Amino acid sequence: EALAGEDVHQDIARDIGQQVEIMILHAKQQSEAKVGKEIQKVKLMMEKMAEKIRLITEKLTKLESSSRGLPKAGLLKSISKLEDVWETEVGTLKHELWQT
Repeated sequence: EALAGEDVHQDIARDIGQQVEIMILHAKQQSEAKVGKEIQKVKLMMEKMAEKIRLITEKLTKLESSSRGLPKAGLLKSISKLEDVWETEVGTLKHELWQT
């Protein structure tokens, strides 16, 4: 009878272990899916920002060729600062995502 009791305890422990493994796997999959969705959002935001920067640069090029009076250097400097800030923000966001 003592052996039968130990077998029951081992079976229960094994079953609990299997359930915990399933729960951990499920939580991991949910977390990965959530991070994947966030990465897609960030990627879309980055693509939109890159397109905006491209359009602004294109407009500046057209304006400069039609009007010599615009301070292109100042505008390009502002765009460069915007790109730097954007890269910093993206870097921070990536770091935060890796921590999740």
